[in-house]
Amino acid sequence: MNRNITKTASLIAVGRMVSIFCGLATTVLIARYLTADEFGYYSIIISTVLILGIPAQVGLPEFMHRETARERARNFPNLRDKLRWAHRITGYSTVAIFAITAVVLCLQDTTNTIEWTVWLIAALLVPAQALSAIRAGILRGAGFPVASQAPELYIRPIIFLLIVAALYFSKQQQGLLSVMSANVFAWLVAFAFGSYLLNLLVSKRLRKRDPDLPNADNINQERTRWLLALVTLGGIGGLRVISNNLDFVILGWFSDMSTVGAYKIQALMAGYIGFFIQISNVMLSKKVGTHIELKSTDQLQQTITYFANRVSILTLITFLGVILFGNSVIGILFGSEYLLPLPVLVILAIGHLVNSISGSVVLCLNMARMERAVLKTLIVSVAINVVLNCILIPTLGAYGAALATLASMTYWNIVLFFKVRSAIGITTLPFQIGLPNKAKAL
Repeated sequence: MNRNITKTASLIAVGRMVSIFCGLATTVLIARYLTADEFGYYSIIISTVLILGIPAQVGLPEFMHRETARERARNFPNLRDKLRWAHRITGYSTVAIFAITAVVLCLQDTTNTIEWTVWLIAALLVPAQALSAIRAGILRGAGFPVASQAPELYIRPIIFLLIVAALYFSKQQQGLLSVMSANVFAWLVAFAFGSYLLNLLVSKRLRKRDPDLPNADNINQERTRWLLALVTLGGIGGLRVISNNLDFVILGWFSDMSTVGAYKIQALMAGYIGFFIQISNVMLSKKVGTHIELKSTDQLQQTITYFANRVSILTLITFLGVILFGNSVIGILFGSEYLLPLPVLVILAIGHLVNSISGSVVLCLNMARMERAVLKTLIVSVAINVVLNCILIPTLGAYGAALATLASMTYWNIVLFFKVRSAIGITTLPFQIGLPNKAKAL
């Protein structure tokens, strides 16, 4: 098991490093290509589109990931029906979002056609990201973690980097419009490649049909159950998107665009601390789903601890590197206009450290079909984030945004950690402390 885990983790780690390098290089070129105000406005558009795109996904990636992983232990009896159902819901939601967007744009009384063209192009990210996320969830759950990440780790960042580099060195005009168009184009190419991988790796399994499948009435009952789970998982995914992007939007209300751009770079640098927990979650998804389905609590704890030990060590090293050298790297790569006082970076870094050390709490609860507990916790967390952002940002600016992010992130990690410990009977920390004797959820 360890050899397979190491091999797959290495492949994903390489992909993550390629993505990080390309993403960093692309962000540097965009920050240099655009003015500080334009970069801040670009950041707000991306964050807003991510929030507006929540209905297009409504938890489908998480749902398909969980259900595919759980069905893997039973040879995928209902995977085809679930995939068709997921695509149908995504299609309806996307059409509705585009219709609403078109109406809003038509009602706008503005002469700045370039600005609204940028927003309209950015709206194309909604279906591309939603369908790509569903495909990635299916491939992860089916046991193809590397293939699930390949389009987003290799194809999209490389294409985006090449186009942005061409724009930067050619000194093209209409910078914001060109960058947004490049972003959308890269996503569409990655989506096409991901669709090819899904057809290649999972098509045979989608054609399998259990001869003992329930009749139409029972299938409708199943779809009702799926929809209830979907609403909860959609709330979880949506709340996390809101929590991760809300500070940029609110900061843009109370500060100038250059401050938003600088804060975006600080958050990007601090986000690298979560690199290893992201790899861990991709690798763990298949095994956690299988262990929970088979009620193998001991094996689940061993697997979680194996990953947690390694993640914690690597995360601490990354944390120290960001604290000691983060602002220096930002100044060299992006320029002095994107620098903020060091405490802003430290606060954001502590938040990501807490998130990584707490372990795969959301993954474990989702796989155990305890998504309602996650949803309730994230609702409170987002409320904390909104209230603190609105209170702190007007007086503290970027400091306030960073403190609000730290508070909300710490809250949901601590609450969900104790929920996993009490309900599933395991700990997600790198060490085991006072575990209950019985795993209630399993």
